[in-house]
Amino acid sequence: MFASKFAAVSSDENLPDSFRTRRHELERQMQAELAVSQNTSMEDINEMAEDKDEINCDFEMHEMLDALKSCKNNSAPGADCISYEILKQIPRSCQAVMLKFFNCVWKQGHLPPDWKEAIIRPMLKADKSPFNAASYRPVALTSTICKLMEKMVSTRLRWWMEDKHLFNKFQSGFRKNRGTIDQILRLSDDAHKAVHSKQYTLAVMIDLEKAFDLVWHKGLIHKMKKLGLKNNILNFVSDFLNNRIIRVRIGS
Repeated sequence: MFASKFAAVSSDENLPDSFRTRRHELERQMQAELAVSQNTSMEDINEMAEDKDEINCDFEMHEMLDALKSCKNNSAPGADCISYEILKQIPRSCQAVMLKFFNCVWKQGHLPPDWKEAIIRPMLKADKSPFNAASYRPVALTSTICKLMEKMVSTRLRWWMEDKHLFNKFQSGFRKNRGTIDQILRLSDDAHKAVHSKQYTLAVMIDLEKAFDLVWHKGLIHKMKKLGLKNNILNFVSDFLNNRIIRVRIGS
């Protein structure tokens, strides 16, 4: 019952017919663009080689150690029972083997099947009925080894986006040294200026329901291609999003 409820969150049934129709149209356009893009010119090949040096090169030890430092020891492990504390305490020779394995996954673009399995622990929300499956928040326990590589890929992707100036200058979420306080200060500054000039400030707040659960995967990959992302990074994200499995754990 819990598994069906949690899986349904990402179901197409949550999408309006108008969006599904539009998505179908876009998918046909994307297929047409893909057919055209297969005729790769020499200029494109040179560009791909340049991108490979920037974002698709092998990971280095300092990248893994920096990502490992940001991992919390008290995070629950996945089905393999390997905790972050274990990964931090293993000798450097073992970490070198793990880094070599990460780079194999990075080059091949295929994640181990175990990395795409999650154990879901239903946590009852405050002041909600325990007899309704919708009253529970799913907490996903996945492989810490996979999450470590996720951090490494995410850090490199953010660096690449910042370096190429691809973020909207007003975006503060998911960016280093940026946060909600930036937007509060912007709003406050605009409001003060408007008051002094006898004008108005209008703020529109939008909360997108199931914003992450309903991300259109094919559309996301298409946008990444449009930004110029190719090869390892594109293959990793694409495979990461496909064929994922959940299991629900109740008690022990």
